[in-house]
Amino acid sequence: MSGPSRYEVSMTRNERVAPEVHLLHFELPPGKSVEFAPGQYVTFELDQGGHPQTKSYSFASAHESGEGFDLLVKRIPQGFASNFLCDAVSGTRLSALMPLGKFALRDPGGRSVLLLATGTGLAPFLPMLEELERTHPTTPTYLVVGFRFERDVIFPEQLRALAERWPAFHYFPVLSRPPPRWPGGIGHLQGVVRQKFATLRDVDVYICGVPAMVGQAQQMAADLRAPPERVFVERY
Repeated sequence: MSGPSRYEVSMTRNERVAPEVHLLHFELPPGKSVEFAPGQYVTFELDQGGHPQTKSYSFASAHESGEGFDLLVKRIPQGFASNFLCDAVSGTRLSALMPLGKFALRDPGGRSVLLLATGTGLAPFLPMLEELERTHPTTPTYLVVGFRFERDVIFPEQLRALAERWPAFHYFPVLSRPPPRWPGGIGHLQGVVRQKFATLRDVDVYICGVPAMVGQAQQMAADLRAPPERVFVERY
């Protein structure tokens, strides 16, 4: 993969995919391309009233795309960067440093893979899933992703379709406040993992989310005997 470089990128699509979550697509200048590992991120340099601010987001698209990339951005009520990006119109140009980060997919060898996320922590797992389906199609792969309400679930149809065409992939959406007759998991993702796995001794565990969730998931992984060197985390 290439080392980090600075690019001027242009947003070409802004789509709301959940009440407070937008899928943004950015293009690089003509003739420019970037290659990143599934799990890496981009850092934007923004101007907030004359004060520079940086904000990082994980790539949510296939790393082979080269000339462009997708991001999932959740609108935070008092967050300057998230509001700026969610309200941005096509043609908005930004300074971006990329690729960055070491939260990258490792070769699982003969191990299973467990991906744990809440909300937009799903983003880095989307390119990871594409890579695993392409290079390790028989590796048992599990995605457990937590949300509060059913309306908050991101890409449910796409992920269910992926599970239908890829027999080794298993998708478990979890709601902390489910509606009646919700068919998925209920509560918190750690509880669902404990129900599905007696041990994580032979599993690569990837965790992405807010610090509190990451800490709880790490403790759960330790309780289920996941080797510490096979637990990979990204906090946001």
